Amino acid sequence: MLMGRSSRLRFGTLGTLLVKKDKRNIHDALCVARNVIRNNSTAHGSGAAEISCSIAVEAAADKYPGVAQYAIRAFADALDSVPMALAENSVLQPIETLATVKAPQIKVGRWAGMLVMGQNEPLS
Repeated sequence: MLMGRSSRLRFGTLGTLLVKKDKRNIHDALCVARNVIRNNSTAHGSGAAEISCSIAVEAAADKYPGVAQYAIRAFADALDSVPMALAENSVLQPIETLATVKAPQIKVGRWAGMLVMGQNEPLS
């Protein structure tokens, strides 16, 4: 290594794209914080919307005869994969968590999501 010489590190297109992506991510996070401050009502999250849609799609499948019913039920199962993936990524038991959270929505009709901070109980 020569003393007294400088080197230049050049970020090409990839570096520029990463910086722009980081700026967009920070902007999105700030927009979320701004929206929560403006309107502090809570949105049902943690898979609640997907579970509710899954229940509605599965109920609608009963109205269709034959093979169409199986395709509709498969779509309902695909919707269930979103909260199951969320539970699995949160180190929860996916099937047990989905059943625990889906039961209040089926019985009472209230929206429930998952608490993903290590607790396995419905979030209403």
